[in-house]
Amino acid sequence: MFPPLPNPNAPRESYTQQVSLKIGISLEQKFLRLAQMRATHVNNIFREALAQFVANPQEAHSTAPELLQRLQALEAENQQLRQLIPAPLSAEQIAYDAFCNPTVIEAIRDIAQRVENADIDLDAEAILHQFMTFIPQIP
Repeated sequence: MFPPLPNPNAPRESYTQQVSLKIGISLEQKFLRLAQMRATHVNNIFREALAQFVANPQEAHSTAPELLQRLQALEAENQQLRQLIPAPLSAEQIAYDAFCNPTVIEAIRDIAQRVENADIDLDAEAILHQFMTFIPQIP
């Protein structure tokens, strides 16, 4: 029902949206467990919860301190997670990392040897095809 948690490599959503998603996902999971325990459809649980809130809004507000504590815990967790996200790499760093890769080094050496031995066509397509033979194929 709710979208999965955002991909950490995707552009980040605002802080409020992330907290809202976590609250929504927690609520959905709670309602799904309750629906399984009662052997009913989750929509019935949503309807009951909505009807109960509309009938007794003050009762829902009595849980506000608990929800506030949970929200503060989620905010603290979110802050810790933000500190774990590494800074994005610059284009220079990505290129440097690629040329430090042993597979890339081996491919370049192989192509250089083939060029010296005149064992490869010198057009870009032939060189690229030879380079790609060193890259593992993803199934």
